[in-house]
Amino acid sequence: MNLLFQNKPSTQPQDHFLIQHPFLEQIEVKTTYPKEPKKDICALVCHPHPLYGGNIDHKVITTLVRTFHQFNIPTIRFQFRGVGLSKGEHDHGIGEQEDCEFMIQWLKQKYPSIILSGFSFGGKIAALSSFDQAITNLILLSPALNIQNHPIQINKPALLVHSMDDDIVPYALVKEWFLSQNNSHIEFKSLHNIHHFYHGYLTDLKNIILSYLSSP
Repeated sequence: MNLLFQNKPSTQPQDHFLIQHPFLEQIEVKTTYPKEPKKDICALVCHPHPLYGGNIDHKVITTLVRTFHQFNIPTIRFQFRGVGLSKGEHDHGIGEQEDCEFMIQWLKQKYPSIILSGFSFGGKIAALSSFDQAITNLILLSPALNIQNHPIQINKPALLVHSMDDDIVPYALVKEWFLSQNNSHIEFKSLHNIHHFYHGYLTDLKNIILSYLSSP
């Protein structure tokens, strides 16, 4: 696949391109723009674990994209290092956090406000990368806090979604982390009878996110 390099965020309805990275050479990016996109905000979406098939076309990630699209919010999703056409190698979360922070800086060329979101491994990376002033909100879906576990305090409004029956990331760990937060602006949605990948429950997940985005 031959993709072109772009220096700034695209404004095409759907676009697929590369951006130059100072250390990795290139990062693969997909953007989705509504017909009448909001001008001052976008959503950056982080995909699940690269070593277990995670990429920007994962069904939970595309569910996030479709959900933001309903609110006319442009979405940008990127491949972590070593995935797809992004150069480099998996770095156990350290380099991936750098990738996310690089994307935040790149998006700030156009957008003063960014909703940072992620699923599983991508949810933890989003939480770790959320301290830039441009980040106005977080959406964390089943964040993989059991990977290289260490404390993360977040200081932004957030939606946290996790199932009591998650078969990969223990619910008790996520609930403990939520209770440890010194942040009254985190909305925690506990689900039942749903496994980690939301098989058969993507519509329910979309409705939870829609409700959160609709709230004042």
